[in-house]
Amino acid sequence: MSAATVVGETLGFESIVNAKQLTSYAGYDVVLRESGSFKGKTRISEKGNSHIRAVLHMPSMTCVRCNPTLKLFYNRFEAK
Repeated sequence: MSAATVVGETLGFESIVNAKQLTSYAGYDVVLRESGSFKGKTRISEKGNSHIRAVLHMPSMTCVRCNPTLKLFYNRFEAK
C-alpha cells in the first residue's frame, strides 16, 4: 500500500531524478529556522506532499521498533 501510494503520488517518478528531489517533494527536507541572534530548531519543512508523509509514517515506526540497527540510529538521533 505504501509503495503504491508513493508511486501514484509521484506519477511513477516521472519528474523525480534523484533522492534529494524526492525528499523535497515529500516535504522531508530539513530547514533551519533562525534570524539574527535567534537560533531556532531544525525541522522538516512539511511543504511537500502530505499523502506521502502520512503513508510512510507507520512503516518507519515499525522499522524503528523491529530493526535493531535502525532502533539505535533513531534513539541517537532523537536524543539530539
